[in-house]
Amino acid sequence: MVRLELRTLFLAALLIANSSSLTIIGPGPAWAADQVKSGDTVAAPWHDGLYLGTVEAIKGDQADVLYADDRQVRAVSLSELKVIRPKVWEKDDKVLAVWSTGKFYPGVIVGDKGGGVYVVKWDDGSAPSDVEAGKILAVADLPGAGEMTAAPLGGGLAPGVNVAAPWGGGWYLSTVKAVRGDKADVLYADDKQVRAVSVSELKIVTPKVWKKDDKVLAVWSTGKFYPGVIVGDKGGGVYVVKWDDGSAPSDVEASKIIGAGK
Repeated sequence: MVRLELRTLFLAALLIANSSSLTIIGPGPAWAADQVKSGDTVAAPWHDGLYLGTVEAIKGDQADVLYADDRQVRAVSLSELKVIRPKVWEKDDKVLAVWSTGKFYPGVIVGDKGGGVYVVKWDDGSAPSDVEAGKILAVADLPGAGEMTAAPLGGGLAPGVNVAAPWGGGWYLSTVKAVRGDKADVLYADDKQVRAVSVSELKIVTPKVWKKDDKVLAVWSTGKFYPGVIVGDKGGGVYVVKWDDGSAPSDVEASKIIGAGK
């Protein structure tokens, strides 16, 4: 099954914006307090989604979490973790389940293979997968996730305006084609598809002068925004961005950069 970043879960949960900035990494969703202890399997936030992890240690209000995908240990606030407690699922239950990458994606239970293994039909249309109960969460277990979207956009939204628009667990460079009440028709730069997006979920990309060490979200070649830091000014509105994930720095136009905020 080929899974593209374009089709990942829109948990915009991990991308929080205020009127002047967006945050891609934490603070994550503030779920109701969950009893977290060492050894627990959890859903833990990282960049553009939730990932399968194991609690290595509890230190005050944080936990050291070993992420299953890259085997890295990261400190995560306890309030941002959701303990996974295997349960019996029913057909048509809406869930978040772990795909082979260790990341949670949305889907629905369509079968029970027995032995605590369920067949999950993915919302993005990918072929169904067999997933262990220990790697499945109910969408209903994440109260408030649907409320964590960008703050109201305010003025300035009009056809032709470039925006950061949500899709599948990330933010993508897009252009507004039309505004219809509380929604906008947005042309996504990556796949050239037009989608209706709530105005409150859009962030206008306004070119500005950036300074060295400014934390930003900048567009990589895929059209998706990733976190990084300004490390140079090439002139002519082009900046050198050092990516947080360690990828080689890139030259990015100011029209494809927004503030990461805090």
